[in-house]
Amino acid sequence: MKAKTFVILLMAAGLLAVVVALRLGGGKPTGEMRMGDKLFADLPMDQVALVTIADAKHRVTLRQGETTWQVAERSGYPADFGALRDTVIKLSRLKIGRRFAGTPESLVRLSLMAPTATTDKGRGQSITLKDAQGKVLADVILGQVRKTEGGGAAAST
Repeated sequence: MKAKTFVILLMAAGLLAVVVALRLGGGKPTGEMRMGDKLFADLPMDQVALVTIADAKHRVTLRQGETTWQVAERSGYPADFGALRDTVIKLSRLKIGRRFAGTPESLVRLSLMAPTATTDKGRGQSITLKDAQGKVLADVILGQVRKTEGGGAAAST
């Protein structure tokens, strides 16, 4: 085999190796989330000990007691565990539907501003899950229900 042929084959093999590396994930940044991925894929549901739900006017804190979940603002009144469990399960199943850069105008329009924001409009509802040590496990702001192009509400799951 001539040296020139060997060099061409070597360059072709190197190019092929680069293409294979890029196709198998070498070019994808770690931590990148794509459409359809679960938003809270690593949510340890069994470690949730405190749930805070807040909107612009109200705030409720649910904490895990010795035997039942309790409403902190109501002196330990028992919380509806079934509704709380369903909310945490739904959060763990949330999927990414669309990604976009959030401008201040779009955040107000979609009601994705924090409930504590100083703006008069566009504040959403915040749900925060913490463990027993106070570490935040999940924190999300829920905005308006998405409308379809036809003007009706989108189907929810």
